[in-house]
Amino acid sequence: MVEELGKEKSTRLMKYEGVVSLTQKGATEVLETIWPDAPEVEVFKAAMVCHQYGLNPLMHHLFLIPFKRRRQGRVVGEDWVTVLGIKATRLIAHRHGDFSYLDDTPRVMTDEEQKRIYGSVDSTKIMAITKLKDSKGNEASGYGAWPLGEEPYEHILANYPMQTCGYIPATKTPSRQNSRYPSGCLAIFHEA
Repeated sequence: MVEELGKEKSTRLMKYEGVVSLTQKGATEVLETIWPDAPEVEVFKAAMVCHQYGLNPLMHHLFLIPFKRRRQGRVVGEDWVTVLGIKATRLIAHRHGDFSYLDDTPRVMTDEEQKRIYGSVDSTKIMAITKLKDSKGNEASGYGAWPLGEEPYEHILANYPMQTCGYIPATKTPSRQNSRYPSGCLAIFHEA
């Protein structure tokens, strides 16, 4: 944590390290310390998600990420977004029962799968598929894509192969087919 946040912030947040269920006040302190430039409303929303779903940003469950807002190719502002990490998705899913991945997924789709699902093969994107099965025998599939040649947000995905970027929505889609997950949050893959 010291390497990532520095000594001062790490010392301040040490009491929250390893704690899964944060209070709203505790989550707010963590979020404001890690992302001091984030708007108050985004910190509030993220703190509510942390508290209600038993998540901790120090465990890479949740992130606040600024995105540049563009108009006609020019940067005109910045929007902050609450983003759930894949660890949070898995944690929430496991709290509601065990699940397993089927058919060697997540993985890049075959051309045959793309044709069956989308009607054609899109060679401009990495297309991914994830198949899940829960302990009751229910199965769900999810699909994701990432444009070829487009770099991921480096501070999140720098150490992952490009196909991983397509796995992100593919892994989230079957999970989102029920209402156990917070709405209004993006999803990312992060295992660091």
